[in-house]
Amino acid sequence: MTAVNMIVQPKDRAGFIITDCAYTDRAGRIDAIGCKFVGTMNRLPWAFGITGNVKADDLAHALKQSNPTTMKQLIRRLPDALRYAVARIDATSEDRGVGVLRGVVWDYAAKLPHGFMIHSDPEVCGMPGTEPFSWYKSSWALTLNDGQVTPADVLGRDVELTDPDSFDVAVDSIVLVARQRANPCNVTTPGLDPTVRHRIGGGVDVIGVTKLGVQAYRVHTWQEDRVGEFINP
Repeated sequence: MTAVNMIVQPKDRAGFIITDCAYTDRAGRIDAIGCKFVGTMNRLPWAFGITGNVKADDLAHALKQSNPTTMKQLIRRLPDALRYAVARIDATSEDRGVGVLRGVVWDYAAKLPHGFMIHSDPEVCGMPGTEPFSWYKSSWALTLNDGQVTPADVLGRDVELTDPDSFDVAVDSIVLVARQRANPCNVTTPGLDPTVRHRIGGGVDVIGVTKLGVQAYRVHTWQEDRVGEFINP
C-alpha cells in the first residue's frame, strides 16, 4: 500500500506528486525506505507515482525503450509500459501483477500541467467502472483510506486542492501524508497480509512538474519508521 497523491494547480502552472516512502513486505514490515516515482528522461516534463506491486525499474526501463518526447507519445506509450511491468511481476512472482500510476505531464499546447491516472485492474485499484490500461485525465487524485471519501475527510478541513491558496504544497503535503499514515489502509495488493493495515510511512516526497522540468524533494522523514519493523503511527 502506498500513498500516491496527484494535484494540479493551474494558477501556479505546476502539478505535484506527493508520496510516502515506505516499501513493506508481505507481513507488513518495512523492507526499504525510498522513492516511489518515475520521472522524465528527456525534454518533456512528466512524472508519476506508483502503487501496487509493479516495480519502478520495470516501468522506467519500458519508457526508456519507447522514449516518449511529446505528451501524445506518453499517452500512447505509457499503457504498454504498465503492461510490461505487470507482465514482469506475473512472470517472476506467485502474485498477480497490479499497478496504479498517478502523474503529471506538462502540456505545451495548453501551457499548463495535465494530471492523469492509469491502472491495470479497476477493482483492485479502487476505480470500478473504468477500463484497465486507459489514460484518464484528472486535476487531482488522493489515496483514500477507511472512512475517507473526500479531500476534506483526509485533511480534516474544507480544502480546494487545485488552489494553491487553499492547499499549500510546501506545508500541507506533510499533513496530507501524515493523516494517510495514521489511518488504516484498505490493503488490496495481491500477496500482502490484509490484516496489517498501516503500510504508509517512512517519509514524504514531493515531485513538482512545470514547463522547466521535474524536481523532487524529501520534505519529511519519520525517524521512528525503521527497516525490519512495522509502522506504528
